[in-house]
Amino acid sequence: MLWVNRIVGAAIIVAAFLLWELAAEFPADARQFPRVTLVAIALLSAIMIARSFISAVAPIGDGEGTRSLAAIIRPIAVFVLVVLAVIAMHFIGFFPAMAALALCLMPLLQVKYRISYGLACLSLFLFIYVLFVAFLNVPLTTSQLLSF
Repeated sequence: MLWVNRIVGAAIIVAAFLLWELAAEFPADARQFPRVTLVAIALLSAIMIARSFISAVAPIGDGEGTRSLAAIIRPIAVFVLVVLAVIAMHFIGFFPAMAALALCLMPLLQVKYRISYGLACLSLFLFIYVLFVAFLNVPLTTSQLLSF
């Protein structure tokens, strides 16, 4: 599966370059956040690609390196759950959708320390709220089902 890491990493870097140009259309202050995020994502992708070529640090857990369906079921399931959570945000709002995602990921990620996991999720939700709503003045999605 190391070839998948290389292909996905390269695709993410190409997408980051394309999205960089798209961010140029934003006002001066608004374009900084997506660009900084794109740089971080591209750097992490470059690290993923580099690690796949160094055998001493190449990922070997969770079926890495095998060509079986069982090795990719979990990542695909996580991807599907995240996509469903993003779609659900439009209907039920950010916090309920992310709480549902966190609960659905618990068995998939085989969480052993549920209290720590819950506290980490709550801390992440609080951080996202403070960052976007308080500092960036970007409202989080609210429920469309309950709005009259």
